[in-house]
Amino acid sequence: MDFKLLSNYPKISDTLSEEFRALILMHMTKNKATRPQYLLNLYSSFLDIINLKNEHTERYSGLDILNDADAFYQQSHILIGFIHVEGKFSLGRKIALSCSVKHIFSGIAKNKGLYFPAMRWSSIDMIFIEKCIKLYHDKDKNITKLAYYNGWSAVDKEGKNHNLSLAKVYDSYGRDFTKLIQNTLQVYIRTQKIGSAGQINTRLISLLNNFTELRPNLLELKVALEPQNMTRFFLEILNLRLGRVVHNGESTKHFLSSKWPCIVRYYTDCFVRGGLFEEPIHDLITPAFKASKTKMSVSEGGLHKKQSVRLLTNIPLSITDSQAIERIFERVNRDIDHVRVISQQLVDKIIYRHERNQELLKIGVVKPLSGNHCGATKYPDGLENLANTLATFNHYRFGFDGSKHNKYLLFLGCLGKSELLRKELNLPTIETIIPFLVQLVLEHPKLTPAWFIGWRLFSKNGDQIGFKQSGEQYVIVSNKERRGAHLAEQIIILTEHSKHIVEALISHTQLAREELKKQGCSDWRYMLITATGLSSKPKKVVQIATTRKEHKQFQNAFIAQSINRDGQVILSESESRDLADAINLRNVRSSRAVQVYLETYSVDAMVEALGHAKYTPDLLSRYLPDVILEYFNSRWVRIFQNAIIYEAMKDSPYLLDAVDLSPDELDRFLLNHSLGPLPEHIKKGKEVASSINSEPNAIRAFDEIIVMLSVPLLQMLIAISNIVEKAQDGETLPEICEKWYETAVFIINHLTISTNGESKCLATASALPFLEEAKLNPLNVHKIKDALCR
Repeated sequence: MDFKLLSNYPKISDTLSEEFRALILMHMTKNKATRPQYLLNLYSSFLDIINLKNEHTERYSGLDILNDADAFYQQSHILIGFIHVEGKFSLGRKIALSCSVKHIFSGIAKNKGLYFPAMRWSSIDMIFIEKCIKLYHDKDKNITKLAYYNGWSAVDKEGKNHNLSLAKVYDSYGRDFTKLIQNTLQVYIRTQKIGSAGQINTRLISLLNNFTELRPNLLELKVALEPQNMTRFFLEILNLRLGRVVHNGESTKHFLSSKWPCIVRYYTDCFVRGGLFEEPIHDLITPAFKASKTKMSVSEGGLHKKQSVRLLTNIPLSITDSQAIERIFERVNRDIDHVRVISQQLVDKIIYRHERNQELLKIGVVKPLSGNHCGATKYPDGLENLANTLATFNHYRFGFDGSKHNKYLLFLGCLGKSELLRKELNLPTIETIIPFLVQLVLEHPKLTPAWFIGWRLFSKNGDQIGFKQSGEQYVIVSNKERRGAHLAEQIIILTEHSKHIVEALISHTQLAREELKKQGCSDWRYMLITATGLSSKPKKVVQIATTRKEHKQFQNAFIAQSINRDGQVILSESESRDLADAINLRNVRSSRAVQVYLETYSVDAMVEALGHAKYTPDLLSRYLPDVILEYFNSRWVRIFQNAIIYEAMKDSPYLLDAVDLSPDELDRFLLNHSLGPLPEHIKKGKEVASSINSEPNAIRAFDEIIVMLSVPLLQMLIAISNIVEKAQDGETLPEICEKWYETAVFIINHLTISTNGESKCLATASALPFLEEAKLNPLNVHKIKDALCR
């Protein structure tokens, strides 16, 4: 029985009477119990199980034991036996819980004037425990209730066990229906990998709990799930959940576009296609979510918001686009170099501690479990005697639970110093593993968090498959499920540096891997293994943390000045602060994508670097931050507006006040950005289009053209177009009109044919009303012409 899951049982809160609960809580507080609700739930389940009636035990007052010292004393012993027989955790944890029970019962006995033999910590030994276990075995129990509290589970295709929290379903619909639900879930989850299985379990259990809220008995539920009623029933659930999302201030977009569609899909795949429930007559509703396209909703691709701001601020208008891109590229490079340098320093520290510990193990003395009471002179331990502490830990490993030394830290001489000890032991944690992964992503941006999660170092037969030599090269191998079944396996050819990183990572996780293998746990085959505690079993990594809270120490390490090999500062400490919040594997990979694209201007190069099977139209928007595209769109509009203002006011003394430039930048601005002809990239597209027969492949890269539009811009373009088209023979036109006429015609005509639906490549629908509004509110052509001809 997993006692921590008892909080998922609704009825358990009613087991104890208010008075008896208050009495127990008072003595828990006196004894400084760390998890009082956990102990209350444990005791409540115990009382319900030893109650042979089928009805749930409610408002137990404890009068039967509070008025009988023998019954009180015996129940405490049976409860300890219950903990040791039914509990699913280490012996050390069971002993600690047993001590808590003894202290609490002893305090209650003293309060009520009951005889209760005093006990010392050391008096809880195996003989006493065996006596308690026998008392529990001899006690009559309600087997149905015991099975109820043992819960329900399902195993995924990788052998991982998942708890199914079906207590609410059981309470509402009974044992038989719950068994049907469990069987159906077990069949479905067995077909899923560990990551998907966990999400499916969470989503479907939450849906089943909604069933119990809206249809509290089985008859009502069966009616609601009939084919003609199911869609309406799911609409009720949708409204219920959506109301809670809004009330809790959660993301409506995430719920409607991601969470709810997943719930509907999982329900259909599991219960409808699994044959438990019939298919609805009408499709279950999954409404689309439409968000406003304001700046607040603009994504930053893979880059963190602060990182994007750092890249785009303080770039003057007076320089050319190529110079602006060069500056952004330079800043991206600096950020990546900073991450590379700091993460390598973190890796180097871990490698140093590993090599140091290997040497210390050669001279360390193992502290025996018994006969070590002659003081620190014979068996010195603690962080001051690291060699002996390392040797002792390496000998006893994880999960130490010696009967006389159940406090492992005390035994190692490091009580109150668990964090420091874990660091000096160099145990693998998510904070120590991520620097290795960052180095690998920087070297090979094809690697993703999901790739790392599924990375197996060994096969079921014990063959090393995740890192191996292939010819003269070394490779790492894992799966990238999103690429599809045929392309899922991904082989990465290592560089000399990344080979060194992988070898160091294997060494770093070796001790934890050996422990898992010794315990017969299949997790030992995975590359990423963590050991978060000295007395707990190591485990494979199932999720790589991405928030500051989850790996604060790792991110804080990046708030530092970084120096390159030439001794030059890459980023100062103040510059690195905003960047530190952005550092996770996804952002590092996205930054590399931006770097590759800005370096090559090639989508194909970015596709290859990221390891995508093929190019998709949304690739740029997924990895290149919208703020970069938005920045250049805004920049081009401001440049155009400044050029128009300049041409209209170039002879005015107020010119510099009107133009968004300083006097020193004006000449350079005019040279770089004065109004000109149709941009070169559009011209090139036209030339390729005109010779498509001779160059059939060259047009492929021009799938779309992005132009920042506004009503004022279109009003000006229409005016320019009218000035040129209505000019009389022999009339001299302003040079600016001739330059921008081609651009004006191109944009206006494309919007016009898009409105009529005559083009295969249509303009964005949201831009079409701009043209209509501009036509309905034209500028005064004569005034524009006069201003330009002045």
